[in-house]
Amino acid sequence: MADLTVTAANVRRGSVNQRPRTKQAGEAIDAGEAVYLNTADDKYYLAINTSEAAATCAGISFDTVLADEYFGLQESLEYVSGATMVAGTTYYVSATAGKLAVFSDLISTAWVTEVIYANTTTLAEIDLRVRGTQIA
Repeated sequence: MADLTVTAANVRRGSVNQRPRTKQAGEAIDAGEAVYLNTADDKYYLAINTSEAAATCAGISFDTVLADEYFGLQESLEYVSGATMVAGTTYYVSATAGKLAVFSDLISTAWVTEVIYANTTTLAEIDLRVRGTQIA
């Protein structure tokens, strides 16, 4: 199975009452991509499972932005993922920056962070679980 293919224009809140937090991007980010906080500059970058820090996902971007622009970061709750998922599946930070993959696609040395759970084929629940574990 490959990384989730997200159509950024289709990513949206699951409820009108959800309020993403406004954060600053350190690089170009698309809606639907997983991001982490770089504590060196307090900006957000695309999450990737090749280092412990970069795999520490902070949530999902709800906006497409360039470096130094501001975007909405969703850290919990259900949202429309903009991808076709397998209902009942958990998705993790991928080895491709900003993307999500199933566990079986993670390779040895990957840092494990659970990001979303597919409630349906389109609705995902953000359920961040930073394991701090590297696959042996």
